[in-house]
Amino acid sequence: MRKYILVLLAIVCLGMTGCGSKYMQPADPAIAQSQPDPDKSKIVFFRATSFGGAIQSWVCEEEDGKLEYVAVISAGTKFAHVTTPGKHIYMTGAENSELMEVTMEGGKTYYAYISPRIGWWKARFVFMPVTKEELSSSGFKEDLAWCTWQENGPEVAQWFTGNLPSLNKKYTEALDDFIKNPEDRKILRPEDGSPVPIF
Repeated sequence: MRKYILVLLAIVCLGMTGCGSKYMQPADPAIAQSQPDPDKSKIVFFRATSFGGAIQSWVCEEEDGKLEYVAVISAGTKFAHVTTPGKHIYMTGAENSELMEVTMEGGKTYYAYISPRIGWWKARFVFMPVTKEELSSSGFKEDLAWCTWQENGPEVAQWFTGNLPSLNKKYTEALDDFIKNPEDRKILRPEDGSPVPIF
């Protein structure tokens, strides 16, 4: 019994420490922080905590009925995703999966935490959209500044292809929950975007 407890404690401690990802690499801050063109929008995903650091979280996007990868997000990192204005559906998770609906305007930058929660064997991850009212808060700005910019490395596409069957299953489960529980939906609206990037 004592041995079991020690092993469990070791797993928990490992999950609370930061851990880099072999799928991501440092990004040029000047590019990541740049203002999107008027015909483009940007959303920044970030993990402003070291909790669950040994577990990678991922972000995918549903496009025309198919999943496309966005990034693998490590603890203490942020990722800038440039896309088109309009409605987008993103999914994050690890052991779990969750959807977020984002409707963006051109030239604006949007923000969403990837936040860990306690899971059975792994950390679970959920979206925490940053609303218009929260953009000016010191807590949000400090959390964002604490994270370092990352971009996709050469192995992300291979990881995505290898995990696509599992991700498709997770998307089906998350979509079912999204449809059945409208009061719990994570949403970013057009007005939640910042016309001037915050970093």
